[in-house]
Formats: sequence, C-alpha cells, structure tokens
Amino acid sequence: MTNATLAILLSLTHAQAPSPGQSAAVLNPTSVAVDECAQIESRVTDLAGRWLASLPVQARMKAVAELLGDEVGAVRLAAVIEIERMLRDGVRPDNALTERAAEMLGDSDPRVRMRAGRLVIDMGLTFASDGLSARLERERDDGVIDGWLDALLLAPTASAFSPASARIEDAVHGERAARLLCELVRLGSAPIDWKKRLAPALRIVADNRPTPSIALLVAQLGDEEDIVRAARLLESSDAAVRRGAAEGFLRAGDSARVLTRASDPAIAAIVIAAIANERPTPAGFRELVDFPISGELREQLHERIAEVAAKLSAAELFAADELLATARSIDARVRLRILEAGARRFTGGEDAASAAVIARLASELIAVGRRGDAVTRLEGAHPQPGTTLADALFLARLSAGRFDDAARQDPLPSRWVAAAETLARTGDESARALVDEMTLRLGARLSDDERRRLASVEAVLASAPARANDR
Repeated sequence: MTNATLAILLSLTHAQAPSPGQSAAVLNPTSVAVDECAQIESRVTDLAGRWLASLPVQARMKAVAELLGDEVGAVRLAAVIEIERMLRDGVRPDNALTERAAEMLGDSDPRVRMRAGRLVIDMGLTFASDGLSARLERERDDGVIDGWLDALLLAPTASAFSPASARIEDAVHGERAARLLCELVRLGSAPIDWKKRLAPALRIVADNRPTPSIALLVAQLGDEEDIVRAARLLESSDAAVRRGAAEGFLRAGDSARVLTRASDPAIAAIVIAAIANERPTPAGFRELVDFPISGELREQLHERIAEVAAKLSAAELFAADELLATARSIDARVRLRILEAGARRFTGGEDAASAAVIARLASELIAVGRRGDAVTRLEGAHPQPGTTLADALFLARLSAGRFDDAARQDPLPSRWVAAAETLARTGDESARALVDEMTLRLGARLSDDERRRLASVEAVLASAPARANDR
C-alpha cells in the first residue's frame, strides 16, 4: 500500500468512521452488501480526487504517478480521473506521468482501461491511436470496447480500420465500429479497397438489423444490388437509418435520390444540405426559402440559406433580399444577417448592384433602430456626391440625429423635407426629431411649398403612435 493510499484512507476514516455496530461488517468483507462496496469505492475515489487537488502541481503529479501503481482499482481510477482534471485545467502531465498513464491501457480494472483509452487521445500522444487500435483487437470487455471505439473516433487513423471492421457484425458494438469506419472513409484514411473488404459484412447487417452508420456505408458501396439495398433503407421505419442512407447517397454523389426525399422530416436537414451544396445559385436559394420546414431544423435551414447567399453576386444577392422581404417563413433577423454578410464582401464601390446592397442594408439597419450602425457602414463606403450611397448616408445621418454632418453634406431645405417625408412614410420615429430640428434650423429658409409638405409630415406623425422601443 502506498503512502498516498494511506493518506486517502486516513481521510476516509475521519470523514466516515463506522459505528460500533458496523465495525464487524466492515472488517468482514463477506458481510458487506454490494451497494455498500460501491459506495466505499466511490468515496475512496472522491477523497483521492480532493486530496490530489489540494497538492501543488509537481507534488500532485508525483502522487498521481504513485497512485497509478496502487493495488486498489478505485485508487488507480481516481488517479486517471485526476489526470483528466489536470488536462481540463490546462496542466500538461510531465513525460514520466504521461508514460505511466499510457501503461494503464493494460490495467486489470476495465474501468481504468476504458478511461485510459480516452486519456491517451486527449493527451495527444503520437502513438495513441495506433496503440489503442492494436489493443482493441484483443480487448474483450464490452465497456472498454465501446469507450475505445468512441475515443478512436476523436483521432481516427488507418490503423483503426482492422479492429473496427472486425466488429461490424457485433450486435453490441457494431454501430460504434461502423461509425468509426464512416469517419475513416470520409477522411480518406480507409484502405483503397475498403468497399470490397467491408461489403460482405455490411450486406449481412443491412439485411438483418440495419443501423444508421451501416446504412451510410452501404449507400456508398456503388454496386447495383447495394444501391437497391440502400434505397430500401431510405424507406426504413427507423428515422435514423433513413438519415444514414440519405447521407451515404449524398457522399456518393447521388444527390438526386436524396432530393426526392424532401418531404421526409427525418432527413430534411440532409436534403437542405444537398440543395445548398449542389445548387449555391439563385434557384437553390429560392428552393431553400420555399422549403417547408419548422421546429428545431429551422435554424439549420437559416444557416444553409446564409451559406448560399454568401456565394451569390451582388446583383443576385439584391434579388435574393427582395425574395426574403416577402417570405413570411424567414425571420427578419436572418435577412439582416445575410445583408450584413454581403456588406463584408462588397464595399459598394464595385458597381451599381453592390451599392444597392449596401444601401438596402443601411435602410434595414435604420428600420430596426440601429441608425448609428447604418451611418458607420455608409461612411465606410466613402460614397461620391450624387450617388445612391451618398443619398442613403444623408438619410441615415438625419435619422441618427447627426444634423451637423448632414448639413455639411447637403444644406438644401428641399432635401431635408424629402428625408422627413421618407422617414414619416416608413413610420420611423426619428422623423419627429428631424421636424423639430428643421423648424429651428431652416424655418426662415423654407419655401411655402416646403412648409406645406412639412405640415403634412407633422400631420402624419401626429396620427401615428410613438414607438416605445424606437431608438
């Protein structure tokens, strides 16, 4: 028994000393119930963690290394958990502790082996995936196998192909193994003849107890019989299997087959991904905007719409915004986000279309009360006098209450009156402040016609309730 273990046991004694009536039971293991044993182990693990956490880093590493060699499995488990905690806290184990931790892959306690598998991956050891894959072929504990397959999924390498492919037909581990194989295929880390090597086992499982990852792999095999088989999986009663088959067809380049499943809620996300990837065009944009989707997938649809919008030209983007303006199914915030993304690609000085996009963005920013942002965006475009963007900047400055800047840009009363009419017509509350400013600043310079027009603006504002949330 190590000195570290003695410290833990001392803590356990102080923390939970047995009553006189319990002493005999504690001394006689055969009289201790299984759940009490589990509680004791849990307590040992907890106290070990607390004790280790109280030590300085270097002393903690030394103590952890000592505990990794303890004869009690719960103590060794506590040591592994402490290394996990150190990594989360940004503390890298020294070389000696790293090597000692890697040796725990061969520990006699399956709980230790399982966590050690994830640990060597998290430590970023160069041999981790290869070493884990080699041990996986010999491992027999179900919990360890599942834990190691999950760990390898985080850092898949070609060496994982053999142990994973050997477990495809396993009723317990088959889906996890297939999931790892899917990732190897996606990364190009599977052998060049992976289809030939996996096909027999994949067909057996697909015909008897298909899983999502099995369906994904079968759909990529390419033989006519496998295409028919995967097409049947697209009709499975299991929504996850249908999604797997759809994803497999998509990876195989058969997007047409996936798009025919647009009405299936289970694979809607895959369908919209196919549209976005295959048709990043105005036509694809319209398909996505019109796509019948709701609930938790709506956010994914918005992401795909934004992805396609980011690939459109300025003229196409402006037309797309016209579509979004009338689309009831698309949140106004999505429209604004797409315009802002477009403004990062276009300065407004490239052509009339890019200028129209920037001006439209400014208009929408004003509409949601972000008047200062509209001014900043337009000023950054450095518009030339007499251009669309210059007119938009003038309106934005007046809306934001930057009257001196607006006067320097254009002092003509007729332009100010026209701006007030525009703001009042759109229901922008800033028109009220603008009318007051014009009365003080331009009162004597207004013509009779301009006074009549200004009176009309005031009448419109008087009949419209102020918007409490307008800024």
